[in-house]
Amino acid sequence: MQKFCKNGHERTPENVYAHNRQCKLCQSDYDKKHRKDYKNMDPVKYREVHIVGRKLRRHHISLEAYDAMYAKQQGLCALCGTTIVKHERKTHIDHNHRTEEIRGLLCEACNIGLGMFKDCKDVLLKAIEYLSERGTSCTTGCGNVRNADALCTSQV
Repeated sequence: MQKFCKNGHERTPENVYAHNRQCKLCQSDYDKKHRKDYKNMDPVKYREVHIVGRKLRRHHISLEAYDAMYAKQQGLCALCGTTIVKHERKTHIDHNHRTEEIRGLLCEACNIGLGMFKDCKDVLLKAIEYLSERGTSCTTGCGNVRNADALCTSQV
């Protein structure tokens, strides 16, 4: 291993990343510079590049396809119908974890809920049965859901 990086920092096990042998000091300087560039960027452009860009790359979807999905859902969560904000951190791209197929855009609560049930229909049906047996009313369970009466037909 070289004793110094290209910028003259001493290469020690403490300041070199093991996975790519990059100097931590150089990487830190680079990150600070680019974070500053992002902060001076137009807020809408920053959101697209920094927040949404990461999601789009992770799910292999273009910005145009994301925008079309948002328009098709009329700015509403595909599950509960609450308003979701385009290009917002709390708007999630829902996908099948086995096939990676994209299903739609969800609010954070619905995305977490599906995740807790491991996207398993059997467990979700058991949860519905559990709530039905215990006389849970949708007015408390679906309180923040738009058109809760239309969504839930099993009110007690």
